[in-house]
Amino acid sequence: MHPDMPPKLEALADVLLARPFVAPPAVDPLVAYGYVSTPDHDSMTRHAYAAVLDLWCYTEGWVFGAWFSDVLSKPDEVIRPGFTGLVDVLPVFPRTVALIVEVDALSPRVGTALAMKTAIRRTGADLRVLDEELAEALT
Repeated sequence: MHPDMPPKLEALADVLLARPFVAPPAVDPLVAYGYVSTPDHDSMTRHAYAAVLDLWCYTEGWVFGAWFSDVLSKPDEVIRPGFTGLVDVLPVFPRTVALIVEVDALSPRVGTALAMKTAIRRTGADLRVLDEELAEALT
């Protein structure tokens, strides 16, 4: 995809690109929203993560609504601008899903990640983790 793309992200993209694209249903499509958190101001990496999430939607037949991002968030912070936007938008449509590339995208700290997962699930939306779903294809 791009020479500066992180190797793990490139591997995920390669697996997704090998899949057929699926058109979303005309009635009641699943609307997906992505979340990306990065430890620095590297906008190229954030956009690469969002592109992979968008690609995932094309292979599943989901409508990619938008992606939300946070930069330089502390690992123990649950209230973050991008994450709050994600949680606010999830109940807008009747069928939504929150997408992340890897579990650490929420937080490397287990307690914080659990609190963030709970906030997502309270909206009625599912949470899907790309690297978990493609783990078998990556081995």
